[in-house]
Amino acid sequence: MQNIDFYIQKHAGQNPSKTAITFYDQRITYAQLLTACQAMAANLSQYNLRSGDVIAILCERNINLIILILAVLKLGCIYLPIDKLNPRQRMKYILSNSHTSLVITDEDLQLHSDLIQVNIKDLMGNANCAPRAIGENETDGFCIMYTSGTTGKPKGAVLHKAGVFNHLEAKIDCLSMDQHSVVTQNAGYYFVNSIWQIFAPLVVGAEIAIYDRYIMNDMEQLVMKMQEDRISVFQAVPTFWNRFFDYINQKRHRFDNLQCLVSTSEKLNHSLAVKCFQSFRHIKFVNAYGQTECSDDVLHFVMEGPPAESDIPIGFPIQNTRIYIINDEDTICSFYEKGEICVAGIGLSKGYLNAPDLTDSAFVKGSDLGLHEPYLYRTGDIGYQKDDSSIVYLGRKDYQVKINGFRVELFEIENVLLQYPELSQAAVIYSESEGIKKLIAFYSGNQEIDSSSLIAFLKSLLPTYMIPREFIYIEEFPLTAMEKIDRKKLHNTKLSLKH
Repeated sequence: MQNIDFYIQKHAGQNPSKTAITFYDQRITYAQLLTACQAMAANLSQYNLRSGDVIAILCERNINLIILILAVLKLGCIYLPIDKLNPRQRMKYILSNSHTSLVITDEDLQLHSDLIQVNIKDLMGNANCAPRAIGENETDGFCIMYTSGTTGKPKGAVLHKAGVFNHLEAKIDCLSMDQHSVVTQNAGYYFVNSIWQIFAPLVVGAEIAIYDRYIMNDMEQLVMKMQEDRISVFQAVPTFWNRFFDYINQKRHRFDNLQCLVSTSEKLNHSLAVKCFQSFRHIKFVNAYGQTECSDDVLHFVMEGPPAESDIPIGFPIQNTRIYIINDEDTICSFYEKGEICVAGIGLSKGYLNAPDLTDSAFVKGSDLGLHEPYLYRTGDIGYQKDDSSIVYLGRKDYQVKINGFRVELFEIENVLLQYPELSQAAVIYSESEGIKKLIAFYSGNQEIDSSSLIAFLKSLLPTYMIPREFIYIEEFPLTAMEKIDRKKLHNTKLSLKH
């Protein structure tokens, strides 16, 4: 695969008037995109950047943001996206840890940094010179993505071109993207799944429709925009899909252009997949699984109808990627034996920036596990391999707790609880207070359910020590920025406990 700049030039030459990106009522064609990228790259050149320099970007998501990212890559630099809503100390740590060369913002963020800070507006418009040409092989770095760390400080993973483009190829193939596709770009640009949403459409000459957090938080506006934009490919997390399917079923909306939906970042339960195909009968529903450290998704499971499995697989490895399930003795698990999901292949980052201890614990040599792999990434997720070689995700390794000598896997209780017909979401937490250890189940659905009914249901499927002591009905689960269930907030909830 070529550099991304190659594809923009190609489509600008072959189909210059084709829409490349939309944002609300703004549109830009491939020809205009090429011109804007060249101008911004030329203006950036004035800051004496070198191939491999890290450029931090702290801007609102819009067309100019994508132009800026493309310009940074055109110069052979590495882009570092940072959420503007981060606390100032977190921003400063990321800038220091990454050895950033230049900071580009769209407002004065008062970072009080010694780094040069440039407003994106000053990089727009005509340039006095052409962008400096840089050989595409001068640097292998593509971007740096920071994720939350257990130490309280974020961890930065450098993603490389080979791994990123390998993932783009996999997404284009799996989602059947072509020049007629309209792909929603709804992930924050500082999340790894924004990468394919931005670059895969540009590779095939498709159209990107940017949906910022304001659109995503207004279901009525979102649905109207999706219909207006003729969206064909859309990715989101299960918590979003649950709300979306309920809304469109109630309002009876039609989506004539929708071809593929993708669920990612959290476990997809069977009832939600069934709900999808009750809403859309002729689409592809893809369960995707991956991590920032692996250049995003490493497994895809494609459904074209309601799945027969109660535990929906996260699928089969994408090309140039290998998955191993490793048990507590650091040996490969047999079929259906639960263990930690480990990833090897072209997409892996080389580790975390300036954090050798964290790198050594997460990225292990293949020889340490008896494998002919340079190294593997230990995901911290638990799963198993079926005899058809597909992988099933169960939950996080750190969801394991001990109660009265019994090892309890919280995700197992959640999976069983979600089989109760009237529940849409469930999360189980472990609580210890004044020496009393107990499990607490939170759930949502159409209405509150008598705890005795839930207990009787669970007792028919689980041993007594795995039955939660308390059940709490909540209308909406607290969510993280990635729209995953925020378990920390569940632990801190002040809700009255209902028995």
